[in-house]
Amino acid sequence: MSQLLTPTIPDYELIDSGDFEKLERFGRYITRRPEPQAIWHRTLSEQKWREMADASVLRTSSSKSDERGEWHLRPQMPDRWIVAYDYKQMHLKMRLALTSFKHVGIFPEQAANWDWFSDLIRKAGRPIKVLNLFAYTGGATIAAAAAGASVVHVDAAKGMVAQAKENAALCGLTDASIRYIVDDCKKFVEREIRRGHKYDGIIMDPPSYGRGPGGEVWKLEECAYELISLAAKVLSDDPLFFLVNSYTTGLAPATMGYMVATAVKTEGTFEAGENTFTCGTCGDTYTEEIAALGHKHEAVVTAPTCGSCGVVPGVLYHLWKSRAFSEQRILKALATAALFGNVVKTNASISGAEVGCQGEVGVACAMASAAANQLFGGSPAQIEYAAEMGLEHHLGMTCDPVCGLVQIPCIERNAYAAARALDANIYSSFTDGVHRVSFDKVVEVMKQTGHDLPSLYKETSEGGLAKDYRQMS
Repeated sequence: MSQLLTPTIPDYELIDSGDFEKLERFGRYITRRPEPQAIWHRTLSEQKWREMADASVLRTSSSKSDERGEWHLRPQMPDRWIVAYDYKQMHLKMRLALTSFKHVGIFPEQAANWDWFSDLIRKAGRPIKVLNLFAYTGGATIAAAAAGASVVHVDAAKGMVAQAKENAALCGLTDASIRYIVDDCKKFVEREIRRGHKYDGIIMDPPSYGRGPGGEVWKLEECAYELISLAAKVLSDDPLFFLVNSYTTGLAPATMGYMVATAVKTEGTFEAGENTFTCGTCGDTYTEEIAALGHKHEAVVTAPTCGSCGVVPGVLYHLWKSRAFSEQRILKALATAALFGNVVKTNASISGAEVGCQGEVGVACAMASAAANQLFGGSPAQIEYAAEMGLEHHLGMTCDPVCGLVQIPCIERNAYAAARALDANIYSSFTDGVHRVSFDKVVEVMKQTGHDLPSLYKETSEGGLAKDYRQMS
């Protein structure tokens, strides 16, 4: 099962989630909305949520899993506002609005899909026709059109289609080849089959439950396979992609993937997985089930790497909560951490496959050490000393993940590295910053040490703990 990480979107942030709600920032404004899948406890306090939210959906039902509610707005909260998203040559703008069904007009996690099929369209080297079903406010439509495709946009809601046209205009795509259709998606596809119309790419983002223009009721779990099979019949002889999204908890990624693989009778690479994005305060992730036909899309979480991504946020979150540092100071500390991480990335490596875990957890510890020392007012020399200690005392650490998974021993290493980073900060704070071995020298030594390490200990899972691991009874 593959996993796509939602790219960084300056105009969007998942601030917190839990207790069947989510707290998000869209541009300048923060919303609080129901989220049935957020079954865990939130990280921030109820008071903090109330202080931050510009617009909140207050439930009209006592059931926490019930999404029904009414918007309550602060005076400065507008009815409509604009957010932007850029990727390579693509520059998108979308107008958001607070709807009666708690949506705002965009699903930011879809940006990973926009990037994916936009690249495919640009590289195709031929005219591409795309059919976007359940097209909503047109995020995928304008992304495909911006990449050069001709798009047919179909949605049963007249208001959504009108908003999609407005979004296209905001992006300067008024004259782009986009055809807007207000219709039941299933009926439209059936007519396209009879007409013999074909498409090189199909995008489907059906809701879990919906009604057509004539009040037709349908449930995705009951209709998904039929709908996918019908849509597959309008694929061209040389299709580029077939993308299906689902937010229905009863349809697992493997189920969606199997439906696509059996319904789409063409050669190609089939993938099924989840689309995730990270919560700003706690590392929680939301998941979206996705099945796609096309080329592999790779996503990397860096802080500095996926296997060491808990160290820096763990230290900064602890200091933010326990010492009440302001968000601005935390951001400056994060910038300091990034500086040291990029020095190592440029002059050596942060890849476990190249230099072992010293380049992942070791570098993360150095970054967190520098960030912590900067927060406590360290001088440049003291900050550099803290980073040096954080990396020096991880020299030679092997990368030997059990079963090739970033779990054992990686999770515990993240925790211990965070503790070491706090120790390095304290040690450096009690000095004047003068020391014998520079950070640059340790980076140089780490690179050479990684070169000298046998490949058994560099992410191959052929040595160390990965080789000798036995499940405890």
